[in-house]
Amino acid sequence: MSVAQPSPQPEPGAVPAAPEAPCADCGAVLTGAYCAQCGAKRFTRDEQRFTPYVKQLLQERLHLDGRLWRTLWLLVTRPGFLTVEAHSGRFGPYVSARKLFLLVGAAYFLFGSGTFFRMDRMLGERAQRYNTFVEYSARELGVEPAVHREHMEARFQRVNKLAQLGGVLLLAGALPLLYWRPRRYFGEHLTFALHASVFRFLIGAVGQQIHLLAGSWLPSILLVNSVFLVYLAVALRRVYGGSWGPTWGKAVVLCFVTILTVFLSIATGMTSVFIQWHPG
Repeated sequence: MSVAQPSPQPEPGAVPAAPEAPCADCGAVLTGAYCAQCGAKRFTRDEQRFTPYVKQLLQERLHLDGRLWRTLWLLVTRPGFLTVEAHSGRFGPYVSARKLFLLVGAAYFLFGSGTFFRMDRMLGERAQRYNTFVEYSARELGVEPAVHREHMEARFQRVNKLAQLGGVLLLAGALPLLYWRPRRYFGEHLTFALHASVFRFLIGAVGQQIHLLAGSWLPSILLVNSVFLVYLAVALRRVYGGSWGPTWGKAVVLCFVTILTVFLSIATGMTSVFIQWHPG
């Protein structure tokens, strides 16, 4: 007669295995705390309780802030280092170039839209003619001048931002022409262009303050472009290699492309304002 074998008992202190359940994001079977297919965390209603919810929020915020500040510090103090890290596949300790560009770019334009990137400030001495144009076109459209002005400002800033985003692609497109050996993928050049553009945003924010204090464009333009030129040269040599002579020449070309992009984006934004005000 066979004797029934007792079922195995878990060892004292052992953590019971999580029950199998479908992933809320992709539907794959979950066997642990995270999905092996998409990486999503297993959802439990207990996480919505007040204490776990606040704890998770603080952890995510501090983790993001820590990575962001570390990434920005390395971006400023070690030109080209983050691009080399990205090309080597080391993404974990840093904010990615795409996300960094979106975060810093959004803050830059959000701040600048109230101080620097306004039509009346950028036109300088010709601001009075612009104000006259706003009043005239508002009468023609039958709207309040203040409402019409804000509509035109919003259009200018929107087109300006899109044009500067295109400038990043132009900068990335210029790199393969300057460094065609060894051949690199476009995404590698784009990563360099994104990091360089983020630094341009940062130094541009400093240039805005100098412009507001000095009341002149010249000191701001000289500072921003001089610092950016040096930054480009150091970053190019670290990422692409080569001797200093050719590197400085290529940095001058890329700096000129960036300056041209800024002026073209401003001109495009202004043109879009002046040709779209009329009815129909």
